[in-house]
Amino acid sequence: NRRIFNVNLKLTNYVEAFVDMCGKKCIFLVDTGADISLFKRHLIKPSQAYYPNNQCELQGISSATQKSMGTTETTLVFNGDTTLKHTFHIVNNDILFEADAILGMDFLAKYKACVNYDTWTLTLYTPNEVVEIPIETSPEKDSLLIPPRCEVIRMIKLQNSYTTDMVVQNEEITPGVHTAATIISAERPVVRILNTTDKTAIIKVNKIRLKPLSDYKVIHQKPKDAERLTRLISKLDFANTPEYARDSLKEICTEFQDIFALENEPLSVNNFYEQSIQTSDNVPVYIKNYRLPEAQKEEINSQVQKMLEDGIIENSISEYNSPILLVPKKSKNQKWRLVVDFRNLNKKVIGDKFPLPRIEEILDQMGRAKFFSTLDLMSGFHQIPIEKSSRKFTAFSTNQGHYQYCRLPFGLNISPNSFQRMMSIAMAGLQPDIAFLYIDDIIVVGCSLKHHLKNLRSVFERLRNKNLKLNPDKCKFFQTEVTFLGHQISAQGIRPDPSKYETITNYPTPKNADEIRRFVAFCNYYRRFVPNFADIALPLNKLLRKRAQFEWTESQQQAFDKLKAALISPAVLQYPDFQQQFIVSTDASNAACGAILSQKFEDKDLPIAYASRTFTPGERNKSVIEKELSAIHWAIKHFRPYLYGRKFVVKTDHRPLTYLFTMKNPSSKLTRMRLDIEEYDFVVEYVKGKNNSGPDALSRLDMEDLKNINVCRVTTRAMTSALQTNMNKEEELHTVHKQPDQLRVLEAHPSENLRKLKELKFSKTSYLNNDINIVIEDNKSIILKRLLNRHKNESMDSALEREIRKVDSIIGNEIQTETLKLSAESIIFNFVNMNAFKEICNKVLRNICIKIYKPLIIVTEIDEIEEILRNHHSIPTGGHLGQTRLYRKLKNVYLWRNMKKSIANYVRKCEQCSKNKHQRETKEPMQITTTPVKGFEVVSIDTVGPFTKTTSNNRYAVTLQCDLTKFIVLIPIKDKEANTVAKAIVNQFILVYGPMKYIKTDLGTEYKNHVFTEICELLQIKQLFATVAHPETIGALERNHKCLNEYLRCFVNENRDDWDTWIPYYAYCYNTTPNSVHKFTPFELVFGKTSSIPTDLSNRPPDPLYNYDLYSKELKFRLQNCIQKARKYVVESKSHRVTNENQNCWPVNLKIGDKVLLKNQNRKKLDPLFDGPYEVVDISSVNCLLKDRTNKIIKTHKNRIRKI
Repeated sequence: NRRIFNVNLKLTNYVEAFVDMCGKKCIFLVDTGADISLFKRHLIKPSQAYYPNNQCELQGISSATQKSMGTTETTLVFNGDTTLKHTFHIVNNDILFEADAILGMDFLAKYKACVNYDTWTLTLYTPNEVVEIPIETSPEKDSLLIPPRCEVIRMIKLQNSYTTDMVVQNEEITPGVHTAATIISAERPVVRILNTTDKTAIIKVNKIRLKPLSDYKVIHQKPKDAERLTRLISKLDFANTPEYARDSLKEICTEFQDIFALENEPLSVNNFYEQSIQTSDNVPVYIKNYRLPEAQKEEINSQVQKMLEDGIIENSISEYNSPILLVPKKSKNQKWRLVVDFRNLNKKVIGDKFPLPRIEEILDQMGRAKFFSTLDLMSGFHQIPIEKSSRKFTAFSTNQGHYQYCRLPFGLNISPNSFQRMMSIAMAGLQPDIAFLYIDDIIVVGCSLKHHLKNLRSVFERLRNKNLKLNPDKCKFFQTEVTFLGHQISAQGIRPDPSKYETITNYPTPKNADEIRRFVAFCNYYRRFVPNFADIALPLNKLLRKRAQFEWTESQQQAFDKLKAALISPAVLQYPDFQQQFIVSTDASNAACGAILSQKFEDKDLPIAYASRTFTPGERNKSVIEKELSAIHWAIKHFRPYLYGRKFVVKTDHRPLTYLFTMKNPSSKLTRMRLDIEEYDFVVEYVKGKNNSGPDALSRLDMEDLKNINVCRVTTRAMTSALQTNMNKEEELHTVHKQPDQLRVLEAHPSENLRKLKELKFSKTSYLNNDINIVIEDNKSIILKRLLNRHKNESMDSALEREIRKVDSIIGNEIQTETLKLSAESIIFNFVNMNAFKEICNKVLRNICIKIYKPLIIVTEIDEIEEILRNHHSIPTGGHLGQTRLYRKLKNVYLWRNMKKSIANYVRKCEQCSKNKHQRETKEPMQITTTPVKGFEVVSIDTVGPFTKTTSNNRYAVTLQCDLTKFIVLIPIKDKEANTVAKAIVNQFILVYGPMKYIKTDLGTEYKNHVFTEICELLQIKQLFATVAHPETIGALERNHKCLNEYLRCFVNENRDDWDTWIPYYAYCYNTTPNSVHKFTPFELVFGKTSSIPTDLSNRPPDPLYNYDLYSKELKFRLQNCIQKARKYVVESKSHRVTNENQNCWPVNLKIGDKVLLKNQNRKKLDPLFDGPYEVVDISSVNCLLKDRTNKIIKTHKNRIRKI
């Protein structure tokens, strides 16, 4: 019994939106008669995920019902920036409705849609935004509607004469609208049409030219280079790519196969950047060639010939010459790399500095990233051409000729920075949430599969446009984490890179005094930053004393662990500052080498990362100097992310290494190792061994021991709790009214407060008999005690009646009290039932009244208290009562310690109450804003509307007001598109009154977009935004809108479609009326004179005659005087308003990390008052930044916040 959904196929009312899964704008039929929303299959990208199990039956399409193909979720972008998610049912292309998709009742109900038939707009409501979308009417019959700047596929209606396959001509059918060459069938004629204009085009079907396919000769095109594509796919690493994404990723790589370079293919250069080389003087650097083995000359000539063929080098007549040699590559097969020794040239080359983006700014954008793909350029330096005038500096020679580089070579000290500049230019404009540069890699990020594929496409398109080639062997896709400059970024968030301190964390336990001495010496280097260092290290130092026996006990282990923890604490281990110079300290022992990366922080050398490694058996047999150089070589490569492209210092305790630069023997292994790090810019400094204890200790670690160590890091958090306050004083006793004579015993009402009444008790005299005492207590003090004597064979009823009469008499004569209370669980009811007790007492009592009460249930267990509160507050029968009402409800049944306070805390922490109940709202103190000193320095801008559509097709008006003069300008516009609003402001305000210094707007998409941002940057205007739902930022302009509406209501016609003709009159009226703030007319403050009122022109005397100089001086004086007074009045008015408003403030006390709720501005009657919870991540005066569960950051005013 499946449900059948209705749909409507007629394109009567439609809206336009950009669709994420299509990558373009689409037309949506707004159909209140359709139960669900539909989308045509052929418009959806192949990579879009859908759910075929969610099929449904549709009716209204044809005489029979049809099935959908499944569902898919996508994002719609309205008005340029407003994004809404929705699930559509996918339908086959043969379902013929004229739009691309249908917005049905499921969409309209989800976003609480309202259709305004006056302004003909569709209004959608989200928790923080109201979206207004213009509704377009249906096009003419037998016409096609093509959205602006879009390519669409449309089905056309053919004449009966067309019965065979036809060919659509590739031509421009109307200005800016083109048809693509397409073969169509008579059964299903589908054409592709491109609209390049900025307006929706209506195309007559009969304008599309068709020719029979039989008029053409069909030629089968040869397939693409399938062999190359197969080689490329085999080299790409898809290991980390989810199975469901591999086909989509392969499809993208296939589409962009031209951006990947393969071996034995000529490497191209970029098309936008050339590198120049500047030297300190014009004296040529000419160094004789090294004497090379004869066996290597053939390899050298082969590589030179290959570079000539690829265009990397060219023949040269340069006076410069640098020697060459071959360096073995790290590979299984013996391969060589041709290296030019540019050491002497580098001394003359002027450094090429290039600023890098701040790490914090990139990391701030990484919160949502779940997938990472790293892209590596093929021989990146060789993709940068060298200016022709600079190529002579790179010359080298072989036994077959003299050559120079056409492209940037390896080994030149400016190459790293030049490469980073080139990459930054190439990737300029891509936001960090799409991709960012990491040394010579491009890291593409994505918060979802679809988002990551979209970002990959954006980067691939950029690389294709810039003619840059990737190395497929080094590209890795869909990694779930990546290490970036000391940070490990993954879907779980941003954490410090564990590799920075794993050497210290895994430091093995010392086994003898020498190992202890090395460890303590290492820690001693940073003892200034470790509180109580001497006390902590004392157990270790005891083992270093003369004649001390080595015995490792618990105290030594604790001291060892504390020192290791201190070395990796934030007080010692620092985050890198990339604006400062790095220091690499190294040392080598017989078996291993160690290194510390550090920087100066306030003249203190603090570590950033530690590292160490063991030597291979072959390295252990090398000389001391080779081991020390190997340590430097390895440390620089290890810390490459920090050092690449920057000048740094290498510190070593081996003095001979400082002379390594002067070595000229090309066969020296030291020289070859030195040349391998020639691309790094550094200097070597010698330090004494005793001052190099840190690297020395790391170099002597026994790394074999580390393999057997399991490290477990435990994080603790200090918890503090406030002392509990005493219970509040009990409420005053309610007045007890005297009961009627005929009713002396009754059960007390649960709400009555009986605590201050004297209590009647019945207690056994002993456990051995059944004698009972009658006791009257006042606050646990016994004021009467009688034995209930029962005569032999006397019933309990008779004895009770006799004794109660005596007690009544005693109380009436001696105790002077009117009411007693009696527990319903008293033992007297074990002998006499309650009804009998009531009858007896009502019969004999004359002076007192007895109230029988149910005693309170004493609760001591916290879990039981929580359960009681949940049952009486959170569930439907509890009703989420407030603190006072819940306390009154429970106090007559239960009792526990600090009952009132615990109830208050429980209700205060209830998320449902916080979201759905009205409470005293936050009201932060108003701030006195900066007052401008001249007219049009600060201008507030807003959009008013939508109004009824006028004969000029205007629906909105842009309002602009100067914050100082209050001068207002109103501009009618057709829609709220970014281009429309920006054009109106520039043409009718900025070009008339000049550019302002500051612009204040709300967060409407017509102002928060790249078009408006570019205009502000071009004109050097700073744009200030109001926070969401806080119109006070542009309050004066919002108040002006009320005046505008009042004015228009008085003058518009019956249809209210001529309001745009009255806009100029309202502006004139407002600008020529004295303002209530500064007492001047805005017109006078702008033009230096009062306006002539049209009705008074005939009665006014003529203006006096001026010469130009006199008029200029008087006008200047008048303007200065008026502006000065106006500003004074504006400041006084602001101060007066703030003082009055701040008398009734109710600020909220926030700190970072607090959980808060955010007011739901656009709610319906039964919607929650607040949404959340959100986490406070930053606080700035009256504004704060909140983070939701998806890590989305929201800026809001504190007045919208409710603290949990």
